[in-house]
Amino acid sequence: MLKESNMPTFEEIKEITIRRSRLVKWLNEPFFKELIVGCFVRIGIGKSESGAVYRLCMVQSIDGADPNGHYKVENRITHKYLVCVWGSESSAKRFQMAVVSDSSPLEKEFRQWVKEIERSCSQMPSKASVLDKREAIRRTINYVYFAPTVKQMLEEKKAAPTRPLNVAVEKDKLKRLMEVAKRKNDEAEVERICAKLLELDTAREARDNDSRAKRLVEMNRKNKFDNFKNLSEHRNLQVNLKLGEVGYDPFSRRWTRSRNYYNAEGK
Repeated sequence: MLKESNMPTFEEIKEITIRRSRLVKWLNEPFFKELIVGCFVRIGIGKSESGAVYRLCMVQSIDGADPNGHYKVENRITHKYLVCVWGSESSAKRFQMAVVSDSSPLEKEFRQWVKEIERSCSQMPSKASVLDKREAIRRTINYVYFAPTVKQMLEEKKAAPTRPLNVAVEKDKLKRLMEVAKRKNDEAEVERICAKLLELDTAREARDNDSRAKRLVEMNRKNKFDNFKNLSEHRNLQVNLKLGEVGYDPFSRRWTRSRNYYNAEGK
């Protein structure tokens, strides 16, 4: 373990914890791999009675070796996976970016990570390395793109498929594979498939949230149009009513034509 003065604080780790939306934004950037390795992410590992459960994990590497291993994260399709560790290096696992939280880490998650580092006698990143990573994140604002870099980014973008992943079909396929793995008592394969199913559920939930937001926007637009239409009809009805007729409101506003008064003689 490091000396307390050389240990990173929760606020410093929080500054180098990358949200899912930022991962998606930087996905095809030339600095993505070098920058993200050494940063932290919140990985969803399941649910409890109180809600979703997350672990604060450090990104060990980026795995993009399988060009056919595509999946959807928000509005992008990629074959890049995050290899993350929680405590010891032996805990390294591969995760889709779809299971990364889009919220800031909690202090209790930081304390759990520190406790796991101590339990597994693992090496904690120093305060200096964390501050260096924070500065590297800030430098991305002024990143300079050269011609070869732009060409590589365009090639990666063209290589990404545009066909969305059919989550229902993929889940059925994984469930069949899980039955086979259970019959063979292959616990490692069962665990891998369970993690994959969790990733698909998280991806579907994110997609459903996006579609729900779009429906709400459309509903608000329709309601706004209906309100304007009803207001116009009511206004026209009020204008045509006369004193003493049913529905006449003496206090309602009425549309009138303006009149200009002037004295031509200047008196």
